[in-house]
This record gives sequence, C-alpha cells and structure tokens, in this order.
Amino acid sequence: MKKSSLLLLPFFLIACGGEESTDELTDAVDEVVEEVEEVVENEEKKIASPRMQVEDEMNGVTVSIDYGSPKVKERVIWGELVPFDEVWRAGANAATAITFGSDAIFGGENVASGTYALFITPHEEGEWDVILNEEWSQEEHGVWGAYDYKEDKNVLKLDVSPNWSEDNVEEMGFSFKDGNLIFEWEKASFEISIASAVPA
Repeated sequence: MKKSSLLLLPFFLIACGGEESTDELTDAVDEVVEEVEEVVENEEKKIASPRMQVEDEMNGVTVSIDYGSPKVKERVIWGELVPFDEVWRAGANAATAITFGSDAIFGGENVASGTYALFITPHEEGEWDVILNEEWSQEEHGVWGAYDYKEDKNVLKLDVSPNWSEDNVEEMGFSFKDGNLIFEWEKASFEISIASAVPA
C-alpha cells in the first residue's frame, strides 16, 4: 500500500460513517504511521546501500552476484565498520548471494551449481577468508546478513590475499574480469578465479 493511501485510510473511515470508537481510530492511525515509517526506513536503506546485481560468463560458467553496495562516507572501514576476525556479509543489509549456473571451480575448489551466501572474514594481517555457505535467503533459510551465519553450513572457505591501494573506492562492489571475480571497497581488493568444472 502506498504511503498516501495509508495516510488517508483513517479519514476515509470517518467520511464513510464508520462506527469505530475514538480508541479504534487512534489505533488505526498509529498502525498507519508505523507502516509509513517502515516504508520510509526501507527506502532510506535502499538509497544508502542500493541492491546491485552483476552477471557474466567466464571460462564456460555463468556467475551472478546480488549484494547491497554500501559507501565509505569518510568512515574507517576495515577494523572499525567491518571488524577484523569476524564473519561479514560482504555488503549491506541482506546476505550477498552468488549463483553458479553450472558446476564450477571457484578459487581452485569445486562448487556445485546453485546459489550460496558469500561471506568475508577480514584480518588485520595476512590472508582473508572468503566463505560460501548454503544458507543465503531470508525467505528460504531465515537468515539475514551474517547475523544467522552457521559455520556448519559452509560449502568451502578460501584464503585470499587482499591488495591495498592508495586510491579509494567509494562504493563497495563486485565485478568480473579475465576469468576472475573482483571485490573492491575503500583501499582493499582481491580476486578469485572462476572456471567451469565441466570439461570443454
């Protein structure tokens, strides 16, 4: 229901001669206000970290990623906004989901076709962890972000070496290039190779 319709609902009830008591009308108005506030909050979240989708075919396998893209906004990202040594959703809001259209080799490891949550665990020193997990959907699995992360649902965990640059990437993003998945945000980036597990 649109915001304007929600706001007009109590007045419509009165105009139609509804017999609701004052308390019932007050409850109806409160409910409408809550719904409007929820709509506004969701819209603000979308604007702050829009949902993005990227897809490409690389080395015989089609791969797509769905993720929320947060911005740096003059914040300290690594070690503060995104703590070290903790599993992170690799984006904003709902979990980042990666879909392989066919059986693939992801960073040298075999992965069956399907959709997975993609998590990242950054570390202050050394390599980072990239995790593929079976549970990626709030609707299907009851998970949101990394708050409901279950280690026993991991499909694989890769070690990746982050690259650090003096240049700042304001909007977090994933892309594909030369058979690699590329992650970039703030001054950190890494690449993971992708290829088909099916012989050509």
